[in-house]
Amino acid sequence: MPLLKNLVRKLERKNAHQRKVINSHADKIISTELLRRACIDNHQLLQNSREKVMELEGERKEWEEEMAQVNQENLRLREEIQRVSSTSDDLKRKMDVLVQENSRLRMKVVTIKEEVKDEKEENARPTKATSYLYEADNGAVPQAVKVASAAHFFYRGHFSKSENYTRWSELGTAERAKWTKKWAKMRKVQKEQAAQGLIILRSQIKEELEDEPKWPMVLRRRN
Repeated sequence: MPLLKNLVRKLERKNAHQRKVINSHADKIISTELLRRACIDNHQLLQNSREKVMELEGERKEWEEEMAQVNQENLRLREEIQRVSSTSDDLKRKMDVLVQENSRLRMKVVTIKEEVKDEKEENARPTKATSYLYEADNGAVPQAVKVASAAHFFYRGHFSKSENYTRWSELGTAERAKWTKKWAKMRKVQKEQAAQGLIILRSQIKEELEDEPKWPMVLRRRN
């Protein structure tokens, strides 16, 4: 009986040792497997990280290209805005010039209308016996014409003594300027016609008539 107990104890100790060995090997296998799996997981994680980095790098390049396109488009839009603004300024300046030219033309039209009106009124007056310029209907050459040494004389010569008219001193500045312009134009034509021998000034005839009797008087004095 004691022998059997000793044998059982030896078997139990041997089994305990074998269990320890088995457990130790099992632990090593488990640790190795866990380490292998951990390495695999780490490698996979590293691979995934690299792929993610490459993906993000691709997205960054695409974003940079899009930003470059956006900047280029913004630059084009700014240039277009500047061009349109410059064109708008040019159009505004041209419009201002056209407005000024339109105003000037309107004033010119008004002036022309007034001149035409004055010309019609002047032509509507009855023809006077005295004239300042050559009259083709008369036929005589040269023709004796009246002299107007100043604008107010020229103005006065357009009215008869019995005719009711506004005195020169009572005329406005614009009206005086108009008659002065007409007088200057008449004087220019009058000088040209006198040089051509078409007319002779009455004042010149008067001077010649006044000078004519002086020659006999001079001869009598010498005799």
